[in-house]
Amino acid sequence: MLLAPDDPLREDGLVYLDQALAQMPATHVLIVGIGDYRSGRLSPLTSPTVSAREFSSWFTDLARGRFRHPACPLGSVAVVLSEPGANPSMVGGGPVPRGTFAEVRRAMRSWLNRINSHKDNLAFLYVACHGESSRNQTGILLEDFDSDAMDATAGMSEVGQLVGSLENATAVQQLLLFDCCRTPTNLDLPFDTQFGTPLLVLKKPLGDHGETRRQWLIFATSQGEEATGRKNRTTLFADALIQCLNGAAADPADDDWPVRPGLLIDRLTRLLALHRLPGERLQAPSGRVTSSFTITHPGEPKEVPIYFSCENAALWKDASIILSPEHGSELSVRPQPNDPFAVARLPPLTKLMAKMVSTTEMQPVALTLRGSAAFVEFRQRSAVTSVVVPGGIADLPAGKAVRRPGAVDPPFNFDLEVKRLVLQGRSHPVLPVLVVFVRGPYSTAPSVSLEILSTDSGSKSVKKHVSAFNTASEFMLRSGEYVVTARAPGADPRSEQVVVQEGRRVTVEFKFPTPPHKWLVAATIMGLIDIDVPAKSSTKLLGVAVNGRGQEMRLDLSKDAGVGTPFDVREAIADARFRRLDIKVARRRREDPVFQRPLFLSVRSGDRAELAVVPHTPETLRGDQAWSVHLLLQHSSEQHAPLAHVVVESDRWMSLLGFLTKRDFVSAKAVLEASEYLEALERKLANPIAATAAALVAVGLADPAADKLWDPWLHNLSNWFPCLPDGPIILGRRLLTRARSAKQVAEARRWLLMGFDRGAPFFSLSADWLARSLESLPGSDAELMERRVTARRFAQLVDPQQPFTVIRVR
Repeated sequence: MLLAPDDPLREDGLVYLDQALAQMPATHVLIVGIGDYRSGRLSPLTSPTVSAREFSSWFTDLARGRFRHPACPLGSVAVVLSEPGANPSMVGGGPVPRGTFAEVRRAMRSWLNRINSHKDNLAFLYVACHGESSRNQTGILLEDFDSDAMDATAGMSEVGQLVGSLENATAVQQLLLFDCCRTPTNLDLPFDTQFGTPLLVLKKPLGDHGETRRQWLIFATSQGEEATGRKNRTTLFADALIQCLNGAAADPADDDWPVRPGLLIDRLTRLLALHRLPGERLQAPSGRVTSSFTITHPGEPKEVPIYFSCENAALWKDASIILSPEHGSELSVRPQPNDPFAVARLPPLTKLMAKMVSTTEMQPVALTLRGSAAFVEFRQRSAVTSVVVPGGIADLPAGKAVRRPGAVDPPFNFDLEVKRLVLQGRSHPVLPVLVVFVRGPYSTAPSVSLEILSTDSGSKSVKKHVSAFNTASEFMLRSGEYVVTARAPGADPRSEQVVVQEGRRVTVEFKFPTPPHKWLVAATIMGLIDIDVPAKSSTKLLGVAVNGRGQEMRLDLSKDAGVGTPFDVREAIADARFRRLDIKVARRRREDPVFQRPLFLSVRSGDRAELAVVPHTPETLRGDQAWSVHLLLQHSSEQHAPLAHVVVESDRWMSLLGFLTKRDFVSAKAVLEASEYLEALERKLANPIAATAAALVAVGLADPAADKLWDPWLHNLSNWFPCLPDGPIILGRRLLTRARSAKQVAEARRWLLMGFDRGAPFFSLSADWLARSLESLPGSDAELMERRVTARRFAQLVDPQQPFTVIRVR
């Protein structure tokens, strides 16, 4: 079904088309690789086009391709390439367009028509090129970037705008991959300039099916960081992505081992971490997390990849790895020159002992290959320990938590617990016990989402539990091999592969970042600071001022509020990197004009200034005594680094806020349901801001319980709290995503405009949703157009890597 070289559809980039699937659920692919630039200012690249070709073959080459999806078979593949030379590139036996802005837009519009043919289509987009960032925006640079002296952003398009526009496409399932750097741009643009030209501008269609789009956006690297390419080879991200799609990210708990976005991101992070050399900053993919779907079905593997690495990179250079299978000959594996890891592949169910031979004795590792991939990090001391249980064990509830005060190094002493669980005078089979200990910042509330997945062939056993930091959680399991994953707020996930055997108690430990000072714990849990980054040269903070009225959406920063400020801001403590300012807010009545809009603090340093919201309402001051707010100021010479972080100290809520920072709605929901959170949220009068955070999670996740549980809350939050812009914004977005008629769209518009008129929202996600939703509304009347432009400019100034609204201005 490859198109003929002279087929006119090749002008749209199409290289593969199955006409029989035109009106049926199918997968429609668009691949863009830009390695050549007209202006000469940007260096040519080989990795993007090599990666694009590799993905094209992965989908279309029957001899090499691995894509398989019975529910969404391959319907079309389109490719746009810019390789050195003026001629079109040849793909699949015929020419494809070059990657100019006009050609990419034409190919994307054709792709849009195909993904709009059925709501159950899978939309797959991969873009590899140069990329730059400005504030919270990422621009992809196409072939003709920097070729127009009258337009500094010609040939550039902003990813956030494109992704927001695709929320109005018909296809519910969307995987959007951007393999590009996100380093700060050297374009000296005015702060409110649009960062490029839109490739698509879509409105909410009337008669829409009303299903929430399950849209996963994955970047090759984090904001402000580089993505690594390799000359005449794929990028690191593309290489890791193809390995994952070929089975390294397959889920053995379901039939035919599907690859889904959640496990895909986890495995991408692990594979990219293997490439990190000593002193390098981790290239970590960043993405949005929402409801899941299947990308491909690689099936049960014929060989399981084993990725070997060493916790001490200095010992790796001259090391070799000896693999001793239970049946078969001994194997030797050596890392490739300059590679900080090694890979071996063996059949599933192989039992083996792996030993690293080096100048220092390392702990050998025993494993059985039952999952889709195995990761072995050689250590001088194993993080997994086991002790023999002397006797039968009574049934324990899955996930029973045992509090461990203080820091305790494994192996733990479980003798007292074991003796209490022995069934005296009877002989019983001894079931294995898995103990998961999570070390991290102190928090008494449930904070860490645990998942224990059996990798035994044919097993669908999955246990889920929410634990607190510095707590041991116990699980009764059958003998076998398991993958244990821990997701903590404000941090990347951690996984360990363990074997539990009859009569043994196995302990696995996870370590999450712990700050050097207790006063930085809340900021660490909320994911606001990277404590592993060394202190850099500081800049002097010129002062902290108060904007008592709150930031208006029209961005008129010069007006005096004209009301008495309720703030008392005092410097509490500082170190080489941070200054903490404690914020005391005087108690006022709800009717007081000072609380009619959110209150902001203004922080200035040199030519930079930021406005940071103070997440307080009269209700939080009266009702929630555990809700304490402070401002953390960061000394940094880097222009793209934030100055201010809004921090909430609350054992109950800061974990939820940390997952909101990461946009990990799945883990946030698990934390919400773990204890008395929902009960506390029902008392909205006690803390409407916390209730708003929970509502963001529910709507972002497209929670099926939203109809009965969250929709009434959203109406109450919108109606009861006129000082809360987020309530009507979240409600308006929820109604718009489900709207199927002109009347429903009009109702969503009413709430969105109400939220706009209330001023800047408390949460950064609300600012993003407001801009996206206003741009999605049909219509071009003056009222809508003015607010649409203002909301987009405002969203461009809000730091998306913080849960609360921090506005960057000049």
